[in-house]
Amino acid sequence: MYLMMLGYLEEGSFTSSTNIYKLVEKSVYLPLREEAKEFLLSICMFDCVTLEQAAFVWQKEDAGEILAEITGKNAFIEYDPKTKAYQIHNILNKF
Repeated sequence: MYLMMLGYLEEGSFTSSTNIYKLVEKSVYLPLREEAKEFLLSICMFDCVTLEQAAFVWQKEDAGEILAEITGKNAFIEYDPKTKAYQIHNILNKF
């Protein structure tokens, strides 16, 4: 339902699909700018990642900015202030 709502916000109409990964691609992945997509691919091997770990893997200065961008646009990566880590949803990891 969440993915369908994201699609509605983007397009103004509901898209029906029986394949959740197609919905993730359309509503979460494709709207990201290319650098954010590359960043996401570099950290997707983790279930959760700290900012320091993400910056180490990414090897560029803007890891924090990209994490903020991604977490601000969807609920598939969430920041946990208790552990100070970004939790990556299993559906997004499998995508």
